[in-house]
Amino acid sequence: MNTKLSTTALLAAAMTISGAASAATVLIGPSTNNGSFELLDGSGGSTDKASNWDTDPDGDVDNWTWLDSVGGDSGTEHIPSRSTDGDRVGYIEPGFGTINVTAWDIAVGDEFTLQFDYTASGRGAVEYGLGYWDGAAFTKIASASAIQGVDDGSNSPTADITLVWTATPGLWVSNDVVVFFDDVVGANTYPELDNVRLSVEPVPEPGSLALLGLGGLAMLRQRRVS
Repeated sequence: MNTKLSTTALLAAAMTISGAASAATVLIGPSTNNGSFELLDGSGGSTDKASNWDTDPDGDVDNWTWLDSVGGDSGTEHIPSRSTDGDRVGYIEPGFGTINVTAWDIAVGDEFTLQFDYTASGRGAVEYGLGYWDGAAFTKIASASAIQGVDDGSNSPTADITLVWTATPGLWVSNDVVVFFDDVVGANTYPELDNVRLSVEPVPEPGSLALLGLGGLAMLRQRRVS
């Protein structure tokens, strides 16, 4: 048996597993789960205002639904001048938040990164974050509050507002991860959002960790032999 060849093959396999384990998976983005709010009833290109997430006559906002209250003026609108990806933005009225339920089952050690853009200056604060869906109800896990700056007339966007959460043991394990926007406050409300992105770096499978360990031993052995 060629020990050097076997060691090289083991190292190559460990490096491949390591790369695969560290690669982030996109759960929400411009072309995934309607992260840019471009789709109504499965189609893009609409110039209509959808003032309800689920029940607007101009179309259902794909992948987004009411958080806890149905009604009000909260949905998506065609505003190319303020959109940071595509032609539409999402907007939130106080008391009428929204959620986007993914199909990713949370596992302990998964690292989630949520990012989005505010698309206009001088709007109210919005609570944003992650939660889980147990098949019947939504529960918040991690959140923060973002406040858009004073209106300077420029309607300049604030890009890449970010929240990172690593899953710990809890009721959320094995349930679907969810993005939410809620609890708008401030004198100038209706914050506009766009380019919502959620990615996850999953915890490596036990078999992958074992192979990585063997790869480390192989490197140590190769150093000793050389």
